[in-house]
Amino acid sequence: MFTTRRRFTKASLRKKNMKKIIILIVVVVVLAGGYAIIRASSLDSNSSEPLAQETTHVQQQRTQPPASIVRKEPVKPLAPDFTLKDLNNGTITLSSYQGDKPVVLDFFATWCPNCQRDMPILSSLYDKYKDEVEVIGVNMQESKSTVDQFRRSYNISFPIVLDPGRIALKSYGIFYTNVHVLINKKGEVVRTIPGDIRESDIESLLES
Repeated sequence: MFTTRRRFTKASLRKKNMKKIIILIVVVVVLAGGYAIIRASSLDSNSSEPLAQETTHVQQQRTQPPASIVRKEPVKPLAPDFTLKDLNNGTITLSSYQGDKPVVLDFFATWCPNCQRDMPILSSLYDKYKDEVEVIGVNMQESKSTVDQFRRSYNISFPIVLDPGRIALKSYGIFYTNVHVLINKKGEVVRTIPGDIRESDIESLLES
């Protein structure tokens, strides 16, 4: 009987200990949950403004590219220089116009139908803009007498140089007739126009 009572007492103690442990675990869980809720509320209230600022900063970075990209302009190639004889037995050096006037180089041949059509237009534009733009005709490997006769026939007033050695042709990579190369005051090639030139091309050159 004494042994049975002792076993009953031990069982009772175990049940009491288990209840205490369970209660302790519940209390710890409740306290931990409450702390987590309070902590989360505190973080939300304290970090809302910096988060908004960070979001705005990211949006600005996406919508506003770096200043170096916005301001950077494409580099224009420098026009290859040359010195060639003109029809008056003098010489013309292209770089002598740098800093003074923009230049239009007209690569032509007297036998070219497109050049024959374009030449009166170019002569008229030169007469109108000669105080602001220089035009230089570059003949492609023809004799001086042939080119001079062509000049007189079309009443060309701008200077013409002869390129028997294909110096200018090779420098500018010209393989066809009736090609115009537009060069600004800085001596930079702004544009190459295959075909007839227009007044809008001259005006665009003056603005470059």
